[in-house]
Amino acid sequence: MIRVCVIDDEPLARRGVVSLLATFDDMQVTAEYEDGITALAGCWRSRRIWSSWTCRCLA
Repeated sequence: MIRVCVIDDEPLARRGVVSLLATFDDMQVTAEYEDGITALAGCWRSRRIWSSWTCRCLA
């Protein structure tokens, strides 16, 4: 299972990406954030440890 965190400042774009990822059986969206700072803070609070970071621009 691939766990994914979706980060985008546009709520509509975030929902679209989440909907697209939901079509894949081997992917799970674990969190959504509006910016990178919020994402880092959220990961720190939840004590998530990621072995690697992959950033992809869909636009």
